Amino acid sequence: AGNDKPSKWPEDRPMLSSSFKEPRLPAKPGTITKEQAEKGKQLSVVGIAGTIDNDFIGTDRTIGFDSAMARVTECVDNLTATAMSHHRTFIVEVDL
Repeated sequence: AGNDKPSKWPEDRPMLSSSFKEPRLPAKPGTITKEQAEKGKQLSVVGIAGTIDNDFIGTDRTIGFDSAMARVTECVDNLTATAMSHHRTFIVEVDL
């Protein structure tokens, strides 16, 4: 299930952009020119979903899903070997 909380982005945007106007640490001299600083005043944000649930709309897979499924596959393979050696049947439920 996804996050059901409404986004506070419209209300938080002025606070976020104002926090970047004054640098917390001074830049090293010569690393950023005044022209570059003026040109880069806008706030650009990129969000990447990281969820093993793979429930993010608009993507085939999310970050974390492939590694989670690889681990599940590895565990089930190990259980298969154990079940066969003990002549047992195991039922496995994977809840992502």
